Amino acid sequence: MTDQPFDFSRLEAPVWALDDLADYIVDHHHRYVQGAIPALRKLLAALAPRHPRADAVARLFDELADELEGHLAKEEHLLFPAIRTLARARRESKPQDAVFVTLLHPIRVMGTEHAQATSLLDLIRRQSDNYVPPADAGDAWRECYRQLAHFDEDLQKHIHLEDEILFPRALELERAPGVDSALSG
Repeated sequence: MTDQPFDFSRLEAPVWALDDLADYIVDHHHRYVQGAIPALRKLLAALAPRHPRADAVARLFDELADELEGHLAKEEHLLFPAIRTLARARRESKPQDAVFVTLLHPIRVMGTEHAQATSLLDLIRRQSDNYVPPADAGDAWRECYRQLAHFDEDLQKHIHLEDEILFPRALELERAPGVDSALSG
């Protein structure tokens, strides 16, 4: 994993293969989210009892974190392996053992979950005044909001990569003429 900014120009076919993009999303965005959730929960838990507004943010963040933990698992264990298999099969002109009849249905589910996560982020932004702590906030509150803002920014990039690039390209590849898939039982 690298902390360098992602070069979106690398997404132009055929330079950036779908399986490589799926790996990048997992290695960069999923791992970040999985590490940031416990840290943010700890920061918010320390603030929540003393500040009603922080308590509201903590409750919303807990809901978001719970949603994301299940969501990432579905992507990593079901959808992304299916996309990787499709990409490799098409690249090697070999039949594939399809996990799904079509990727469309799991991608729609992921899109719905992305919309829910985006709604929760919007609520967190509103409750936190766009991550601007009150004037009398201490260092812990400022650090918490700084980390929440970074989490928000990363999640927006993450969702964009999936909804606008990975998923449409996977569906396009699935529809493209090529080797027929064999459904696995």
